[in-house]
Amino acid sequence: MNNKPLKILAFEPFYGGSHKHFIDDVIKHSEHDWKLMTLPESLWRWRSRTSSIDFFFQLEELKSQLNPDNFDLIFTTSLINVAELKGFCSDLFNNKKTVCYYHENQLAYPIPQKGKQHIDAALVNIKSALAADELWFNSKHNLDSFTEKISAFSTETPEPLSAKIPDHIKEKAIVMPLGIKAPPQSVLNLKIGHKKEIESPLHLVWAARWEYDKNFADFFKALLFLEHKNVDFRISVLGVSENFRPKEFDKCFKRFEDRILNWGFAPSKEDYFNILATADLFVSTAIHEFFGISVVEAAMCATPVLLPNRLAYVELFNPKENPQFFYDGTAQDLEQKLYHFATNLIISRQKFIQDGKLAKKIAMQYQQQKIIKLYDKQLTKLANGV
Repeated sequence: MNNKPLKILAFEPFYGGSHKHFIDDVIKHSEHDWKLMTLPESLWRWRSRTSSIDFFFQLEELKSQLNPDNFDLIFTTSLINVAELKGFCSDLFNNKKTVCYYHENQLAYPIPQKGKQHIDAALVNIKSALAADELWFNSKHNLDSFTEKISAFSTETPEPLSAKIPDHIKEKAIVMPLGIKAPPQSVLNLKIGHKKEIESPLHLVWAARWEYDKNFADFFKALLFLEHKNVDFRISVLGVSENFRPKEFDKCFKRFEDRILNWGFAPSKEDYFNILATADLFVSTAIHEFFGISVVEAAMCATPVLLPNRLAYVELFNPKENPQFFYDGTAQDLEQKLYHFATNLIISRQKFIQDGKLAKKIAMQYQQQKIIKLYDKQLTKLANGV
C-alpha cells in the first residue's frame, strides 16, 4: 500500500458552525494534503439545491490551477448533490474516488406539527449516497435512520423510489464518528479541584441548538416540577439563540431568572468548558441527535450525563452497560431522577464523581487526533483500492 500523503480536494457548502469546525480540524490534524472549497453558512436548504452549481463556477475560475492529476480523492459533505457536482465537473472527478460525509440526513428529521418533509433536501441526500463511492456516517443511528426511512419516504413521492436503494447504500457505508477536541488541562484541573459546598444547590447544564428538535420543553417541565417540590437548584442553559427559538426558552428565563448561572452562548470555548466542568450533571432532552457533540464535551470534562434512551446516545454510552447515564425518554422519568438526585445531594455528588470519571473514559474514545487518524487510514485504503 502506498502510504505517502494523499492530495484531497474537499467541498464544504455550509462553512460555519460545527461543519466548519469539523472540516478545519480534519485538515489541521490530517497527515494528508487538502485543498478546501467552501460556500458561506446560510440558507441550508438553498445550499443543498444549488451548491453544485456554485462550486462548478468556482472550479471553472480555477481550472488552470486544478489539474485533475494533482488530486487523489474528492471529499464532500451531505449538503451537496454529489451526482450533480460529478456531472458538472466530470473532468475533475474522472476516476477519482469520492467520499460523502453525512453529518445528518433529512429523512430522519422529526417533523413538527403542521410541518412538512423537505422532499428536495431528502432527495439530495439519496442522490449523493448513490453517486459517491464511499459514505461516512457520524453514527450508526444516522446510517440506520437514513436507510430505514427511505421506504416510508417513497410513499410520499409522486412515484415510489427503487426498493434497491437502501441495500445499495449499506454496501458502501461505514460509521466514522466525529472527533471531538478535548478540554484543556486547566479545565480538567478545575474539575479535579472543584469542591462543591455541601449546602450548594444542584447545578444542571443543558447545551444544544435552541431549536424544536432539541426538545427544551421537557427540560423546562422538569424544572417546574422541581420548583413545585421546593427543590433548590441552579441552571446553565447554553447554546445558540436564534430568532425563532421555541417559546419555552423565554418562559424559562422569566420564571427562573434568579436560578440562572449561565444563559446563551458562552463567551469563549474555555468558558464553555469551565461551565460544563463545574456543573453537577449534564442533561439532554433531544428528540433528534445524530451524534451529540455537547454530550461528549461534557463527559470529557468528567461531568456525568443524563440522556434519553434513544438516538445516537445509545451508541455513545450504552444503556445496558451504563444505565446510570439514561432515563426512559419521558419528561416524567426525567423529573423523578432529577428529584432523587436533588433530595439526596450528598450521596448523589459522591456518585457523580465516579460516574464522571467513567463518562470521561468513554468520551475520550472520540478524542480528535485519535479519530482523525482513523479517517486518514480509511482515506488511504480507499485511494489504494483496498
